[in-house]
Amino acid sequence: MGKPDPRTLSGIVVSLLIAFSALTAQAYYIEITYPIEGATYAPCGPDVVTWQSDLPSGPGPDILTLSWRPEGGEWEAFTSDNNDGSHAWPSPPCALGWFEVRIEYVSDPSVGDTVRFFVDGTPPPPPPPFYIDITLPEPIEYHCAPSEVRWESDVDPGEGDVMEVSYSYEYGWGWNGPYTLGVSNNDGVFQWNDPPCWSDNWVFAYTYRVRVQYMPDPSVYDVVDFDLVDDGFPVDGPYGIFIDFAGDAQNYMDVVTRIDPPEYTEVEVYVALHGTEDFTSVSFALDTIPNGVLVPTGFACLLPGGLYIGSWDTGVTVSSMECMDSSEVVYLARLDMFYLSGAADIVIRDHDSYPRWVVDCEESYTYYEVASHGGVWRDPMSTPVEAMSWGAIKAMYRD
Repeated sequence: MGKPDPRTLSGIVVSLLIAFSALTAQAYYIEITYPIEGATYAPCGPDVVTWQSDLPSGPGPDILTLSWRPEGGEWEAFTSDNNDGSHAWPSPPCALGWFEVRIEYVSDPSVGDTVRFFVDGTPPPPPPPFYIDITLPEPIEYHCAPSEVRWESDVDPGEGDVMEVSYSYEYGWGWNGPYTLGVSNNDGVFQWNDPPCWSDNWVFAYTYRVRVQYMPDPSVYDVVDFDLVDDGFPVDGPYGIFIDFAGDAQNYMDVVTRIDPPEYTEVEVYVALHGTEDFTSVSFALDTIPNGVLVPTGFACLLPGGLYIGSWDTGVTVSSMECMDSSEVVYLARLDMFYLSGAADIVIRDHDSYPRWVVDCEESYTYYEVASHGGVWRDPMSTPVEAMSWGAIKAMYRD
């Protein structure tokens, strides 16, 4: 075999050099697209890093390292990534100054990118903690506890069942409980299906404590204490607006506060007032809890003249053509209901446009508490719902 032609060897060398140059020209690249080079951000603003690259992307092993530093400081790696193009920054810089973020290809650190950006200002204040404020029961005296627990809170209702409702009680020598009533989302209301009453007790009145607690953070809660007494209304006001199903009571002890009607029948619900001085007008609203048990079919003012304005559910004012004496029971209005099936409470609420008030005959201004509660049940029945202070909602007693 003869020697190779030098011209042939020279051609092979040239071809190899050209091929090598082509390979090195196709090196990988990484380009950071966020944060933006030279941009200014609010404290803790750039909380994600995004980039473009022609490296192979995941799923697969982590092939990139993400790091950051105050400009001129030491690099600190905060994560690795499989090149999916985006990664959350768990603790982005919050203090004033220039910062840098860098992405490197693990197999070849020369393949990477770095951007420089500015953070303007100091860290923002932490968000306020959640709060819970129990609005029912109130810290007053009850004959029977309300059949609902109500509260206000800024917890997101979308979190699901994160609010625990419980109660405790004590006889004077120690607390019993807590006993969990249940859990709820933050819709602000929980049915207490078997609330305690004075008549259930075999000893003197004791104190109950209701608690609503945010389960993910037990430090967020509220508690309300109340006492059970052998009286239908709070001691700080022996008067109130209440529900009666009979409509013929001569005094407060004759009021009928619970009935067990046949299904699919008409029910007459009377709104009564007891214990104020002389009056001419009363404002209030009615509500049924829950919906779907009682269907309203009519409303009538029972005061002389039958004058009223508004709606029973959003707020109504009933007025008399003469001065009324409510030292005994005075019937204000009648609400006609069609009873379907189940258990429900009828409660007195505030008028949407006015505080609940009584307009008296002598143009004097006095504030007082009013109370309300009523029930309608089918067997099996739980603890009877007495006419009582159902929340003792503030009202104005005036001309």
